[in-house]
Amino acid sequence: MRLFACSDLHIDYPENFKWINNLSISEFQQDVIIIAGDVSNNIKIFKSAMELIAKRFKKVMFVPGNHELWVKGTEYIDSLVKLHEIQRILYDLGCNMSLYHSTELIVCPIFGWYDYSFATVSEELREVWSDYYYCKWPLYIANTQDICSYFYGINPIQAPDIPNGKTVVTFSHFLPRIDLMPNYIPQKHKIKTPKTVSAVYKSHITEISEQYCWKLDPMRLIYPVLGSARIDEIARRYHPQFHVYGHSHVNAECIIDGVHYINAALGYPSETNISYRELRQII
Repeated sequence: MRLFACSDLHIDYPENFKWINNLSISEFQQDVIIIAGDVSNNIKIFKSAMELIAKRFKKVMFVPGNHELWVKGTEYIDSLVKLHEIQRILYDLGCNMSLYHSTELIVCPIFGWYDYSFATVSEELREVWSDYYYCKWPLYIANTQDICSYFYGINPIQAPDIPNGKTVVTFSHFLPRIDLMPNYIPQKHKIKTPKTVSAVYKSHITEISEQYCWKLDPMRLIYPVLGSARIDEIARRYHPQFHVYGHSHVNAECIIDGVHYINAALGYPSETNISYRELRQII
């Protein structure tokens, strides 16, 4: 049995849907795959994509990304109602959002959100970051810390005893630590923004199109919303050999304090310089 990983599939793009659909129907039948969030914000497309993946793999492990929780313009009254629908879909397909173990492997999703522990959020970021517009939270979730507390609370309080000899892999959508970001990132990296914001920040934009603006240093601008150090703290309770993450669309891997961190994003079709179109085999 092999373990593969992929994140940020963004199946809303026809090129990405075609890539998933072209995966072999027979090659991976004895294998496990981690899907580390951001399959689609459209629930029908999400379901279709997960059906395709579930038919190709013995077991599909999933944790939601921020795009899965977008509800603006949909029938869902808030993002948690949509999350519960996602859980139902995955249950019906036999996919896991909880710990999975086999004779030689343990795979555990780590739920989280960004908590600004990587950097202080700027007013500019609040204007352009889509989650602030497209997510909607119930009344008892008043701020970002409440969002984090909700998702952290899904994780088990204590990790189970791990038998000797098993390979442990944890995974999250959001980054577990900011030092996973490489020192150099190509300058032109997309950040989605409402059209009305483009004019407001024209002095910071070198090229404006109908859908996107190009920021002079976009990745540092979005450091506050990339993840949380708490995710790493929770993951390390399991003493993993590997941790898979997504969200940044910047494919990279490194070993820090004994853990092998891997980002295996499919990304947007245009992001060929920072993501790639292949399944990443973990073990």
